[in-house]
Amino acid sequence: MVLPGEPMIYSVKYPVGQRTRGVQFFRNMKWKSFLKTFFRSFYRTTTPVAVIVRFYVSPPEYIKVPLKLLRQESLPAVMSYELCDYTLSFLEMLHHVLFNSYRQVVKLDVEKIYSNNPRTVMKYMKWDEYVKLQGNNTLHTKAKSVGEDVKRRKLQPKRKGNEAGSDLREEQAAEQSDAASEGRIASSGAFCSTSSVKSASKKKRSAKLPTSHKEAGRRQPREVSQ
Repeated sequence: MVLPGEPMIYSVKYPVGQRTRGVQFFRNMKWKSFLKTFFRSFYRTTTPVAVIVRFYVSPPEYIKVPLKLLRQESLPAVMSYELCDYTLSFLEMLHHVLFNSYRQVVKLDVEKIYSNNPRTVMKYMKWDEYVKLQGNNTLHTKAKSVGEDVKRRKLQPKRKGNEAGSDLREEQAAEQSDAASEGRIASSGAFCSTSSVKSASKKKRSAKLPTSHKEAGRRQPREVSQ
C-alpha cells in the first residue's frame, strides 16, 4: 500500500510559533480509518505481525541532491529526520487500528531513502504469512513460524547400525560378480592345462614306433608260400 505525501515524524521538533499543524497530524491520525479498509486487524495480543515500510522523503533545503539520484531512489536519507521518528509515527498510526499491542510486532523492516516523490510504502501481514512469502528466498529459508511444527523432508534415510547404503551394496555385488567371473576363467584355464597334461601322458604311454628294420620285419605278417 502506498500513502502519498511527506512521511510524518513522531516527535514535534518545531518551535511553537512555527507550528501550523497539530500533534495528531504528525502521528498520521488521518490515515487510521483509511487503513481499516485495506488490511485485516489482529486484535489478539498473542498474534505476531510483521511490518515492512519504506519512507521516501525529500532532502532538506540545505542538502543538494542531483535530480538523477532522486529519480533513482537509491540514495540513503542520511541528513533527514531520525529513522525512529518516522517509524514511531507510523506504528502509532497502526496502533489500535491493525494491532492491539506494540508487542505484537515481531518483524520490523524499515528504510528511509531520498526521493522527489515523497511517500510511504508499507506491507503488513501476520508472521505466518510472512514466512510463507519468504519460503523461496534463500535468506529467509530458515524462518519458522511460532508454535508451528514444520516437518522437513529428509534427504537421506537414517541407516541402522553398520547397514550400508544401496549404492555401496550394488558396488559390492558388482565386485563379487567380477571376482567370480575371474575365478571361473582361472579354473577353466587350469582345467585346460590338466587335460592337456593328461592327453600328453596318454600319448607317451602309447606303443613306440619301430626303430630298426629287423624289428619292423618281425612284426610284419608272414608271407604265404606259393
